[in-house]
Amino acid sequence: MPISKKKALELIDEKIKQFQHILNTATYDTRYNAEYHEAYYGTEGLLKELFSEEEVRRFSWSVSASSLFAVVTPYIDYEKELLKYKNHISKCISQLNVYKEKIQNFWEEPEVTKNIINNIMNQMADVLLVTATKIESKAVLKIFQDATSQVSRKVLIDDWIYHNIGTINGNRVFMVQSEMGSGGLGASQYTVQKGITDLSPNAVIMVGIAFGVNSRKQSIGEVLVSRQILLYEPQRIGEINGVTNVIPRGDKAHASPRLLQNFQAADVDWDESNCKVSFGLILSGEKLVDNKDFLQNLCDLEPEAIGGEMEGAGLYASCQHANVDWILVKSICDWADGNKNEDKDSKQKLAAENAASFVLHVLQQVPFIWKDQEFVGVSSQEPFKTNANKIHDIQKSEKIKDTAKALDIKLAKFSGSKYQQLAERFKNESKSAKNNVIDILYSQNDIDFLSRYDISIFDYNLSSEINQFFDDLSEAENSRVYIKNNYENPDPQIQTLCMIKYQNMKFYIISSISKVEDIRSQLKKIYAT
Repeated sequence: MPISKKKALELIDEKIKQFQHILNTATYDTRYNAEYHEAYYGTEGLLKELFSEEEVRRFSWSVSASSLFAVVTPYIDYEKELLKYKNHISKCISQLNVYKEKIQNFWEEPEVTKNIINNIMNQMADVLLVTATKIESKAVLKIFQDATSQVSRKVLIDDWIYHNIGTINGNRVFMVQSEMGSGGLGASQYTVQKGITDLSPNAVIMVGIAFGVNSRKQSIGEVLVSRQILLYEPQRIGEINGVTNVIPRGDKAHASPRLLQNFQAADVDWDESNCKVSFGLILSGEKLVDNKDFLQNLCDLEPEAIGGEMEGAGLYASCQHANVDWILVKSICDWADGNKNEDKDSKQKLAAENAASFVLHVLQQVPFIWKDQEFVGVSSQEPFKTNANKIHDIQKSEKIKDTAKALDIKLAKFSGSKYQQLAERFKNESKSAKNNVIDILYSQNDIDFLSRYDISIFDYNLSSEINQFFDDLSEAENSRVYIKNNYENPDPQIQTLCMIKYQNMKFYIISSISKVEDIRSQLKKIYAT
């Protein structure tokens, strides 16, 4: 999953702090120590993740620690060697600041995007997690982000907000929060039904908190996984010999055998020092139970129950209707005995995080992509067959975006004051000056560039870039007009692809045009006679 802008800036800042500490504590004997290697090679790995292998090579060239015009001597100049090392570290910091500026100015945050139902390329989920309270949702997002370093992003589909958590062990995972209960407006039955329609998940997992039924045998934070769910609300209430007689009439629904087997398999290597995991029957109804006598009545209906909650009935009804695998995973936060408010927040937080942790553990073990389950909605191949030419035109936007990024890297170097000073030097001195001793802060590549090209050639090249960008922007506008004129196109994948690509490429084109013109202006001032 792409790293968010905020996370990318945080990672760059961490590397800058590492190098700054190395610079502040540098001595001749500590040069190129373990701390340096961790910072330097960690930076290369980060740049590869954020940009590309080519960017790693550019970074290595630009911060090279070797002297430009080294003279071999029979002795070691310790001060000079330390200075060379410090200059190298300074260049690492400077280059990281260039990347930081690049990210701040040119990276787009993932947008809340109004998308088309069942868009396989962008919104299809393998697993949909469903929560019912804020504390459950926050637990899921925290546990998954801490474990994977993937920042979730909000996605708007048909006026409903989902959290795209990212990809875990090949599973594309989304989360949605419902209202409490199963049958009300926005409650679990409607939310799950809508999630299945919008995302076509292979599996739906209800994650959250529940009540336990036996404080002597169970513990707060214990995770309960449904083998079955008993819908206890449907009842026949009669009387026999003057005594009230209650007969349950709700379904006793079995969780997906496939999911149940997957969860049991993952439980084998689950660390129970975190919390215990129990499989069994879970009661589900509309009542927020916090009464000891009522709890006893429920347990009399189903003595084998291991716990109870409020949203499972809706989960079962919607998934059963859509033929989608489902399972409920909740953790004990109270005993439904009238003492629910005692240390409520901390117990609910512990329970919600335990349930989320176990679900994450299972997802890390098992791929939830069923070979026998076909995707619902638009075929992933048909749009490319029937609209090949249009897709090809729209995909050009990715090339425009890549070109803009590459150009930004080149131009950012020439916007700094050090490079302007170097340009001034070559303007005023003979090109044979490269034989003289030159400040080590400049790499051989930079000096060769300025030696090889005069301003007229550089200006010509930049002018060509600008003209090409205007041509590309015109193409982008043509694509936008196509979208507008064909908005009712029955192919939703074409609509979505056009809209997203167009917005992306227009941003990069406009940004790059502005950057190119700014650099041209700066260099013309330097070389003005």
